[in-house]
Amino acid sequence: MSLHASRRLAAAIAACSIGALIASRAASAQSRFDVLSGEAVAAVSGLNVYTIRDNQITACYSVFVMDGPALSVQDAIPPPVPELAEKARVAQALKDAMAVRDRQVAELQQRRLTWAINYGNERERIQAEYEQAVRGVLPGLYPSAQVAPGWPTSSPQELNAAVQHAIADAELSAASEAAFRVQERIEYLLRHATASARLAVTGPVACPAAWSAAAGAP
Repeated sequence: MSLHASRRLAAAIAACSIGALIASRAASAQSRFDVLSGEAVAAVSGLNVYTIRDNQITACYSVFVMDGPALSVQDAIPPPVPELAEKARVAQALKDAMAVRDRQVAELQQRRLTWAINYGNERERIQAEYEQAVRGVLPGLYPSAQVAPGWPTSSPQELNAAVQHAIADAELSAASEAAFRVQERIEYLLRHATASARLAVTGPVACPAAWSAAAGAP
């Protein structure tokens, strides 16, 4: 029997329901392949052998199936990366601070005509609170106004650039992690397919006399 024919036969046999014995001989005669018997090999853990009859050529095959090791859930889902979680936390904190500032500025704009005297002071207060919130999550930034002579400062432009960089870095890292997890999932499925049931087929041979007689074979 050629290698190509053996592979085609193995694929056809694997497609059958080899996990259950055919109870009705009349019903089983309607299909090409019948599972005549199946039993576990006690000496080899996970090994099962099935006898399958090919009704088209009136021959039998022995199919040896070795169950592969089960892969754990940890293999399917990579553990979270703490660094990425921290980047996401920082980015969200910055977005929240920006949202608070924008909301307060919008409310201040609505009251500007009736509160013109205090508008400038309130606008500076909102910006100062925003900068303080940003410095709370991004190291290396200083107040925009100099606290004392010689004290370092960070301009609003530098602060905004740092905020945008942190948010963009978190989003890029999240996208890269998502792509990595997809790749990990694909590799897991490939490993699972490789480690799952392995199949070997021997035959064709003449079917046992008892089975041939029961099937009405000549």
